[in-house]
Amino acid sequence: QTAATDHLPLFLTNAATFFGGMFICLATSWQLFCMILTVAPFVGLVAHPLGRMMEHLSTEYQEALAFCGVIASETFSSIRTVRLFACGEAKQQHKYVSQLTQTYKLGRRRARILGFLVLGIGALVQASIIGSLWLGAWLVLTGAMRPGTLTAF
Repeated sequence: QTAATDHLPLFLTNAATFFGGMFICLATSWQLFCMILTVAPFVGLVAHPLGRMMEHLSTEYQEALAFCGVIASETFSSIRTVRLFACGEAKQQHKYVSQLTQTYKLGRRRARILGFLVLGIGALVQASIIGSLWLGAWLVLTGAMRPGTLTAF
């Protein structure tokens, strides 16, 4: 029920905005529109493998973080038993710290991949904008496009 009431209208709004924007860009200048569209496959080539890696690492990270919570919960719920044994506290502390270190390493790796993802997509988008501006300026200089059309695009 939530998916139908919340997600569907949001999807339809975003789809209408996307296709409406594409239509306006196409109607304004087909040359600049084609220039923008040439970057889309490269964005997909960057985003797909890194997105898969992010999905896998996020799952591992969440599981490792949950296991840290399990260790802490078990330790605190049976604190009398842990304290009864001479090395119980040190053993549980070592277990918790080692799991927390593993979780930290997964989080750091996940952040690094996210950084590469944002860098790659951002660089491609900026290259697309620069290419479109260069092509638009060339079209204005050759008289094939008016400066107002380039500005509107």
